[in-house]
Amino acid sequence: ECPTYEVFLGLEHMWFDSTARPWHAGNEAELFTEPAAFWQATSQALRGAQTSIFWTTWWWQSDTDLLRNPDKTPEERGPDTALGHLEAKAG
Repeated sequence: ECPTYEVFLGLEHMWFDSTARPWHAGNEAELFTEPAAFWQATSQALRGAQTSIFWTTWWWQSDTDLLRNPDKTPEERGPDTALGHLEAKAG
């Protein structure tokens, strides 16, 4: 058997920090092996959220395109980013 470790990291940010609900057992998790499917599911979850949004991933940035469209300019892609989704909810 090899040892396992749990690591929790919190960063101060307007939208993203460690002050949300404390960690607890019994959380639901879904494994995605295709990045586009993961970001599409994340986009749908963010748009459908009613009161709270909690998500974790091994890597992402607030300007990550959740919905990719190479025909859009960087300015037009703003609403398709993670932060764009959250700002629309706060709107």
